[in-house]
Amino acid sequence: MILILKILVIVIFYNSELEIGNCYSKWNGSSRYPIETDYGFIYDEFPINDTDRDQLNDSLEVFNYETDPFLADSDGDLLNDFDELINYGTNPNSSDTDEDGMPDKWEVDNSLDPTTDDTDEDPDNDGLTNIQEYLNNTDPNNPDTDGDGYSDSEEIEKGSNPTDNTDKPLNLGLILGLSLGIPVVIIATSLFIMKKKGLLFFRKK
Repeated sequence: MILILKILVIVIFYNSELEIGNCYSKWNGSSRYPIETDYGFIYDEFPINDTDRDQLNDSLEVFNYETDPFLADSDGDLLNDFDELINYGTNPNSSDTDEDGMPDKWEVDNSLDPTTDDTDEDPDNDGLTNIQEYLNNTDPNNPDTDGDGYSDSEEIEKGSNPTDNTDKPLNLGLILGLSLGIPVVIIATSLFIMKKKGLLFFRKK
């Protein structure tokens, strides 16, 4: 009778969408019991089981870290809860631990510090801060992300795509020179041809 009541308590009070831990506190962990989830029943052996297989046992997730024992990535930032806690020192319940506008995953992938606000730093010295690199999808550690010979900042300033090496910034000096030079050449050539054919006469004073 007592076992049936315990099972009913878990089925009624525990759901993965509710506050984590509202059923664990009702048990001493000495027996195997069912937990109802969106995927059916999980038979947990508290506290040694690791239901979501994220290398953190359910007891640690619920009582110590307040992470979801059903999700290996509690905050959905594509970083495993174990990696966040043990390897990166980030908050497994926040996708942007330092709240600097750059996701933890992006900072980790680009060798930045996800626990410190480093938005204004410029590790590749290309004139773009880290936050500008993130917003433009460029590499904060490479001054020329697409390798086309133009720095990321120059491309952004001139309106070309810094991640596409076929899209190079326009050379305004060359364009201006051509726009002025070509008509002059055309006119000079036309005058020369007309004069040679006798179609052009110059009056002598």
